[in-house]
Amino acid sequence: MAAVSRGSVVVATAIRDLAASVRSLLPDVDVNVIQLDKAGLVPASSLCQVSGVVLCDPKVVVQLIGQSDLPLKWVQSTWAGVESIMSAVQESKMQPTFTFTRTGEGYGQVIGEYVIGHVIAHERKFKQMFKTNESRIWDANYKYIRSLSTLTIGVLGLGQIGTEITRMCKAMGMTVWGLATGQQKSDHPYVDEFRCNNDLCDLLSNCDYICNILPSTPLTRNLLSGEVLASCAKRKSVLINVGRGDIIDEDSVINAVNQGWIGGAILDVFAKEPLPESSRLWTLPNVTVSPHVSGPSQPSQVAEGFGNNYRLFCEGSPLKFQVDWKKGY
Repeated sequence: MAAVSRGSVVVATAIRDLAASVRSLLPDVDVNVIQLDKAGLVPASSLCQVSGVVLCDPKVVVQLIGQSDLPLKWVQSTWAGVESIMSAVQESKMQPTFTFTRTGEGYGQVIGEYVIGHVIAHERKFKQMFKTNESRIWDANYKYIRSLSTLTIGVLGLGQIGTEITRMCKAMGMTVWGLATGQQKSDHPYVDEFRCNNDLCDLLSNCDYICNILPSTPLTRNLLSGEVLASCAKRKSVLINVGRGDIIDEDSVINAVNQGWIGGAILDVFAKEPLPESSRLWTLPNVTVSPHVSGPSQPSQVAEGFGNNYRLFCEGSPLKFQVDWKKGY
């Protein structure tokens, strides 16, 4: 890859203090900041300033896809997800000429904390405890618990984030199963049992918790929809979705809870966001809804990932977390 003139990048983001973090990590680089409008886009009057190397939010990436006359070399998104961007590419029926990468570093720790936090909260019945606390009820039944060391979690997706989740779960004494395609168990030291997609039902039937961190691809969409979660009935697994909302449709989650196949669901991502007020998930027993906040973008972490890639770019080396326009991930 031919490198552009070293020392100049454009930052167009709504993430507070991100540009300052980039400047701190790359003191010899000229960081040009573009203020976004209320819609989170680059104003038309400022588009001419966007060129070369760009760090920006997904909305801006979508905007740039339609600006074929801009001299772009490499664009990195501040988010890990690329679904909206890939949809824009499909709609435009044009493959962008610039190299595109996503932010793939820095999310493992915070998403792992979200997962572990909810597992502990579920096992210790914190939600019920809050209610009895408000009612001033002394309920000794909360002492009957399951220790995490007696539990098994199945992690669907063993990329950077999934691997960090397996590490954190293993550190808590949990037995860890992992699901991935085309990877060897030796690549994942924190996974006790490794399964491929063909053995998904085996994993589902042997885990107390199922944590999805898979990306959205043609192979993963609706992977858990229909009656797939019936395999969880033996252990009443709890579904945790911090990956992508289209891994399972809403009706399938509701049916799995009502049928008693799963013991509950902790959902941070949805096929349609924001989740409509009319959704039955809001009031379904043993279901926790959070507004896509399991892995918020931290300025220092986004900047660090970009800085690492920028150095590779200047060296002419392959970039990390590069997205294949044809594959969509």
